[in-house]
Amino acid sequence: MREASIIGTMFSIKLSTFPLLALLASLLLTSCGGGSTQAVSTSLSTTQTAAIGTVMPAPAATVTPQPTATITATPEPLALRLGDQTVSLAEFQTSLNQLQQADTTLSKTVKAEDQRKAVIDPLSASLILAQAAFSGGFKLDDNALQAKISAMASQMGGEAALQDWLTHWGYSDASFHQSLRREAAAAWERDQIAAGVPEQAEQIHARQVMVSDADTADRILKRLQTPDVKFDDYAFSYDPQTGGDLGWFPRGYLLEPAVEEAAFALQPGQMSAVIKSGVGYHILHIIDRQQRALSPEVRRALQHKAIDAWLKDQLQKSPVEILVP
Repeated sequence: MREASIIGTMFSIKLSTFPLLALLASLLLTSCGGGSTQAVSTSLSTTQTAAIGTVMPAPAATVTPQPTATITATPEPLALRLGDQTVSLAEFQTSLNQLQQADTTLSKTVKAEDQRKAVIDPLSASLILAQAAFSGGFKLDDNALQAKISAMASQMGGEAALQDWLTHWGYSDASFHQSLRREAAAAWERDQIAAGVPEQAEQIHARQVMVSDADTADRILKRLQTPDVKFDDYAFSYDPQTGGDLGWFPRGYLLEPAVEEAAFALQPGQMSAVIKSGVGYHILHIIDRQQRALSPEVRRALQHKAIDAWLKDQLQKSPVEILVP
């Protein structure tokens, strides 16, 4: 999946990072919120015993109360939504602009619908991961949040540089805050899924001969079944560099499921029949089979597959609403 977001590290930000803006917002809410209007009334009551008689009280003058003016926040337009997790239209457009600029810089010609999908896919994944993280108890306290923001500003050359970056890419304080908090939650959930992949697994060490047509594969199999032919020697005649060595692999690692299934049906020293896959015809020889530690490269690959499978499952259960045309 192509990563369209330019936020490489997962940070979050609050309005308190910008004291002046926070103060102005506070003053605005205070001055516009819920004041009371009192009616003004006056009355006069004078008793006189003059010859002209008693003067009765003048009727009270009243002012009809008028409703106090209020300010109602206008909801920010949204691009994506999943439950209470959202992506603003401003953030979506910012990510799309960044991708388009990158493609232009690299002189790449990409269809508009492909660019749109390249932005929507990772943002959708981020929403799904973040929602699961918050449901699972993810929290980011203010101190940790501020430390991350300070580190980000330091990496960019100071707070002024960070603010210039936000302005350049069209981030509002709200959209930037929302984006970074969501990405922090998504990264946390991603790491939880990845940690579920064990460090050890049953693995097979195998060698193969692979050809592109079935008739050739059948002839090779008959040749390999004769006692005087060693599989390793024959494999090197087809693949001089590696001799068809597939190395150690666990279940779920090979790109061709049919080959993997056949391998795990065999024991060390055994040879498979011809296996048809999407890339050709294979004959396997099992060198060894044991429980062993996963190499870092293999474990990373399994972690990526676990995350992709989890996302696919969650997306089927709760599709992300796409609100942009």
